[in-house]
Amino acid sequence: MKFRTFTLLIATLSFTLNAVAIGIGVPEIPNPSLPDIAMVTVNGMGSPIIIYNPILCQNAGPALCEFYRWHEYGHIMMGHTLIQNWPQIKELEADCWAAKNAPRYALDAAYQWFIAGGGASPTHGFGPQRAYRIAYCAGF
Repeated sequence: MKFRTFTLLIATLSFTLNAVAIGIGVPEIPNPSLPDIAMVTVNGMGSPIIIYNPILCQNAGPALCEFYRWHEYGHIMMGHTLIQNWPQIKELEADCWAAKNAPRYALDAAYQWFIAGGGASPTHGFGPQRAYRIAYCAGF
């Protein structure tokens, strides 16, 4: 139990420190009951926040979790928290923004995950579609 608590603490700390490295002052809040790796929402004052699941991040590995963080920052940077229509286009745009801005190791992890079929949803598209989108937007 102590090891699990320690590794969750490391995952939480890593997620938060990376936000500082990006230079975007958006709170990142761990929520182990979140059914997805991460999501962006707004707080009561309308400011964006990222909620993430440290357990899923730990299971996915730091590189893949890093891509998902950049994906959520893509939503914030593109103003997607303010507009609630066209979710498929917003997900495509957030993937592309992440592909242009995330570190290469995170893109490589996401590409491998998606090409193997991971990360699929009706809103995000099939895994291989996301892999090709990342490769195209990243220019590799």
